[in-house]
Amino acid sequence: MFSTANTYKLTLPDSSEIVFGIDKTDTDWVGLVGPNGVTSSVELIESKDVLARGDGEILGTSYWGSRSIVADIFIPENDPEKRSDYLEKLQKVTTMIRADGILSWQEQGTGTISKQIPVRLQSFPTITHNSNPTKAYQIVMTAQQPQIDSATLSTSNNNSAGTFSITNSGNWTAYPYIKITGDYTQLTDLRIKNNTTGEELNLEDTTIASTEWISIYNVPKERRVIKETSSTQANYYDKLVIGSDFISLAPGSNSITYTVVSGSPSPTAPVVSLSWRGAYM
Repeated sequence: MFSTANTYKLTLPDSSEIVFGIDKTDTDWVGLVGPNGVTSSVELIESKDVLARGDGEILGTSYWGSRSIVADIFIPENDPEKRSDYLEKLQKVTTMIRADGILSWQEQGTGTISKQIPVRLQSFPTITHNSNPTKAYQIVMTAQQPQIDSATLSTSNNNSAGTFSITNSGNWTAYPYIKITGDYTQLTDLRIKNNTTGEELNLEDTTIASTEWISIYNVPKERRVIKETSSTQANYYDKLVIGSDFISLAPGSNSITYTVVSGSPSPTAPVVSLSWRGAYM
């Protein structure tokens, strides 16, 4: 959400930037935040059917999928020359945005987290109010879909464990989609533990064939465990051991341990794949 922020910064890879908000002392300041602030147009949020399954099919503010971001900026300046300088800088930076701009802000309040969204320009700045000494402009940007990251966990044989390091590049908790594949008559015990958060997911007494896989969705309020084929789905939630956690990824590096015990012979251990979006809030 943008409602409690009072200063925003738009930064490009060449380090050029503009700042709009209450801090008029910043050398990159171009104006104040307008009455409508900075808003997200939820009507333009991407539909669920075009989301990659690998990110857990997430909609909403946690991940900022494709949507319009509208910023209202007004320049209350009596000096025409200064007003022109602000406008020139505003137009120069915003028109350079391709798919590599970063809109960042920090909400009001002690200890709040800095937040950011990758953006590109959707339309050039347009005048929404024009009367001396104030000119108001509107910038429409599109929040880019963050990159989907992935990692594959595997052990050398059935009854063994391995520890892996994976990274959530954002500054907020991410919730991975987990896919388990293999060729087992019986899988006695499979554990996935995030040593960084302390969460441990434990599946027991599962069966999985070469044409099947188990999908684990970890997003709060959408958590489910499903055994799937290319044409069928079956609820596998009851295979979770009582007390199991669903898995999240803390910002930064996460240490993941994967342990498997097979109840029947197999040439290889099952493979666990995780995919997630670096989450920004």
